[in-house]
Amino acid sequence: MQPEPPGANPLVVHQAGIANPALTAAPPTVWGTSLRTGERVIYYFRDTSYNRRMIQLVLGIILIPLCGLGLLMLYGYFTHDSKETTVLVITTQRMLGLSPNRTLLDEIQLGNITEVIHTTGRTNRYRVWDNQKNLISILTYEHPSHLLEPILADLKRANEFPTVDYEP
Repeated sequence: MQPEPPGANPLVVHQAGIANPALTAAPPTVWGTSLRTGERVIYYFRDTSYNRRMIQLVLGIILIPLCGLGLLMLYGYFTHDSKETTVLVITTQRMLGLSPNRTLLDEIQLGNITEVIHTTGRTNRYRVWDNQKNLISILTYEHPSHLLEPILADLKRANEFPTVDYEP
């Protein structure tokens, strides 16, 4: 038997001495959450909140002499809520809200969405409800609205939107 040149054969996982090509690749993930078979990511937004956090830090330092208000702002800066949705993902099958530590906070199946409400004014946001009264609230000032609004306007056509780049 001739030895194969390096790189000619991809990694094959063996189970009980038998090659098992089904185990060679893990399912794709988006921000640590596994995608289902045939599921594609059509919208991905990661809020780094860098600007908002920097403003909180600077104001906290400036306002320290004012009755401890600055200390409260600094406390909020250093104890940032890790349960806050940082990543919004819309796939061809569901909408996901993920936390900074890569855990799933909210999940709504696209087929179960009963209502999408767009409120404007001081709180410019979308509220997405499903048939079990689960809610994902999307503040539009944080998102590129030219990409988000066409998807939310017609979720039934999710399979027609192109796949976007995202962090696994």
